[in-house]
Amino acid sequence: MALPHKEEVAFLFEGSLRAIPFNIILAILLTLELLYMHVPWQYVIWIAPVILSSTCRWFLCHYFLKKRRGQYKSSRALIYFILLTLITGITWGCFYCLIFPYISIIQEFIIILVLGGLSAGAIASLSIYLPAYYAYIVPIFIQVIGYNYWINKEERIALAAMFLFF
Repeated sequence: MALPHKEEVAFLFEGSLRAIPFNIILAILLTLELLYMHVPWQYVIWIAPVILSSTCRWFLCHYFLKKRRGQYKSSRALIYFILLTLITGITWGCFYCLIFPYISIIQEFIIILVLGGLSAGAIASLSIYLPAYYAYIVPIFIQVIGYNYWINKEERIALAAMFLFF
């Protein structure tokens, strides 16, 4: 795949710089809600990789925009960015699978709405470069789809099929 123009990379990093703090705030709010619901703390530890990868991605974007603006000649920064985005997506997807046994159906739908909100936010900040967008969205939803197919109930299969269409 061809490398994007330096303006596209700058736009990708600028959009992510603004969107990443919301990712961290959302993770903290969900963690507080889970602790309030008395979910075992071992399952709430997922917040550490979300915050770590999001913070690293934020610093990478900040560094690139501050120090290297207009000097985009290699794909190294873009590869690091995509890898950190992939790790964040995998972590959000694992969160759904880990927490599912401890939540009610209403709380599950709230979490699914949060994941949908994350994907909508990713459209605004990551869609300038589709590999970065897919690195974030696919790990989130592939685990939601797989888990709902694995449960093997009619309504869960319908939910998983709906996510496949999304």
